Amino acid sequence: MLKNLFLIYSILLFCNKSEAQNFSSIVDSCYHYLNKQDTSLFNKTYIGLLDAYEKEYNAELYSIEKELKEMRIKDQSIRLLLIDARKKKQNVDKIKKTMNDIDHKNSVRVTEIID
Repeated sequence: MLKNLFLIYSILLFCNKSEAQNFSSIVDSCYHYLNKQDTSLFNKTYIGLLDAYEKEYNAELYSIEKELKEMRIKDQSIRLLLIDARKKKQNVDKIKKTMNDIDHKNSVRVTEIID
């Protein structure tokens, strides 16, 4: 029982730690898992390399990319809600207003990014 709890704790610790690791730490972990022939952990680790690299070496572009992704999620989510509301013959006035507010805010921000 204690051994199982320790194993679960170790896995959770690793998962939470892998998000905060920098590029060189992830690279080192990849080599370590390759040397140990641990393909499972290697496969879970190497996919974080590009994100860590971009975060470390292109910090400004990385933050803009994250911001644009969040903007896209909000934009597309409100549009999906509007489509669904129309199908279900719901009042769409508040949804349209929210969508217009999001569109305006996003347009201003994208213009700032471009300039």
